[in-house]
Amino acid sequence: MDRRHAREDARLSADEVEALYERIVLMYAQQLIFFIMRCTKNMADAEDIVQDALLNAYHALDRYTLLQVRSLRIHAWLYKITWNVYLNHVQRTKPPPGVSLNTPEGELLLDLDADTHDEQPEIIFERFELRQELQQLVDALPESYRVVIDLYYFGDLSQQEIANVLQRPLNTVKTQMRRGLQMLRKELQAREEESIR
Repeated sequence: MDRRHAREDARLSADEVEALYERIVLMYAQQLIFFIMRCTKNMADAEDIVQDALLNAYHALDRYTLLQVRSLRIHAWLYKITWNVYLNHVQRTKPPPGVSLNTPEGELLLDLDADTHDEQPEIIFERFELRQELQQLVDALPESYRVVIDLYYFGDLSQQEIANVLQRPLNTVKTQMRRGLQMLRKELQAREEESIR
């Protein structure tokens, strides 16, 4: 076996694990927190779940070889770990009696576009209101549809990656996405008709 193959089969050094972990936390922690926040409706729980998920990822990286790390689709891998930690959390705790559709004070589930500094305040506010309304509509969907739509549109995962994360058949994910979008369209249409009256 040559030196290159030996290196690829070797585990990462402690410094390499630390550096990779720091990059992962910087790139994905906030995105994962927002995703879990939409599931739990509780920022403290979301932060705890993501912290546990990131620790699980760190321990996994410590066991991986260089070749395994290179072949990892880190984005989808992190969502899968986070989703599993969330499911464990749900099994350990009782769901709250009611779920508020409002976001906590000061928390933005969707960031505004980066190029908004030249826009008029009215346009920025209108876009923010539209995004909040859309997020509330998504939050009101049944969980199986909401999670799929969250992962696809807000988590930027492919349908196949969502199927892997949720451990569901790809056709089930496609069906849930289609039905969830139909429900959103129907609700938006009802709201439009109501505002016309």
